[in-house]
Amino acid sequence: ELEAQRRAEMGEEEGNEEEDEPAAKKKVLTNPFEKKQLKFEEMRQKQEEMKKKWAEEEKQRQREIEKSNKRRKNTHLKLQQKTKKGQPIMANKMDYLMHKITKSMGAGFKKK
Repeated sequence: ELEAQRRAEMGEEEGNEEEDEPAAKKKVLTNPFEKKQLKFEEMRQKQEEMKKKWAEEEKQRQREIEKSNKRRKNTHLKLQQKTKKGQPIMANKMDYLMHKITKSMGAGFKKK
């Protein structure tokens, strides 16, 4: 009787192990609502990443705009300077013209 009980227990244990394996191999069926919810969460994460990227690009663009505004302001102030007699300072005008010429020459000689 004891051996029969032991065999029965062992048989039940083995049976349980065999039943667990097919359950692990079965595909888990998900609720359609859960699938849509997961897709929505993925989309939201992608949107948040894109918002961060756009915010970084916007900050970079604002920095460039501020830099160009400072450059324009300095150029304007230099060109507006006058001598005691009211004449424009030629050194500043010549610097501005030389800058424009070198800039246009650099753009004209592009490597192919």
